[in-house]
Amino acid sequence: MTSALAGGLGLALASALALDAGFLIQQGAVARTRELSLRRPLASLGALFASSRWLVGFCLGVSGWGLYFAALTLAPLSLVQTVAAGGIGLLVVLAAIGRRALPARRERIGALLATAGLMALAASIGHSAAVSTAPAPLGVTALAAACLVVVACALRRRSAALGGLAAGLCYGVGDVTSKALLITLPHHPGAAALAGSPYLYATAGAHGLGFVVLQRAFQHGGPIASLGPMTAAANLLPMAAGVLLLGEGLPHGGLALALRVGAFAAAVAGAWALAGHAAPAAADEPPAEPPAEPAVWLQPSLPTAAR
Repeated sequence: MTSALAGGLGLALASALALDAGFLIQQGAVARTRELSLRRPLASLGALFASSRWLVGFCLGVSGWGLYFAALTLAPLSLVQTVAAGGIGLLVVLAAIGRRALPARRERIGALLATAGLMALAASIGHSAAVSTAPAPLGVTALAAACLVVVACALRRRSAALGGLAAGLCYGVGDVTSKALLITLPHHPGAAALAGSPYLYATAGAHGLGFVVLQRAFQHGGPIASLGPMTAAANLLPMAAGVLLLGEGLPHGGLALALRVGAFAAAVAGAWALAGHAAPAAADEPPAEPPAEPAVWLQPSLPTAAR
């Protein structure tokens, strides 16, 4: 192992640690704020940025993304993604440290299944020689529409698991559209070509919507219940879309194909197990005082939008 490769893997591990810690800190802060409303986006955003604890978690998460991109400059994507896929297991460990208690049995099983499945998928996909092709616009539109249906359901229900799933799907759609953007742009794109691509705005909209939905999910349950499904969905959807929309081939041979399908099923089962363990969001601190205008905050409306 070269020093550059070792440094890249170390940065990938530090990225996973920073992202998970940032999400956990954000969840602890959001769980104690007033109910976030899509009818009052500026007020909701102001409530988040007014919390110093949330800001610390947000900055830590941004630094995690920076470390991820730095790792990509030193190590292959497949290896970096394999390390990043272990973030679910690391998340369970960090949450248990924060609670000062051992993880529940369902959390341990779910984390083991999801981590093993995602790492196996990342490793198998990274060793394939598939070349991505431009997706059909109709297919991308159908994917975005299905994601919006899940988002609409999440916004109407107070479920951390459903909210985390919807956020992960949004981030996954953003990853797919960002890949489509890179494929469809010319070799030396100018500002006009970049600004004229609908995939640019779809990527920004998907990630923005995912951020909003995830912050609301933080208020409706414990961190594992929302972040487990979010992490799994954000990883699994681009992997599936790579085959269905981007023309990436499946493994050759029945055994390799069966192993990939089994890894996918294990990741889904692990995410389901984590979603079913909805621990209280803030058992150690009393909830915040109710807002002055509950009618405005408690009724969200469906936004319009295009990891």
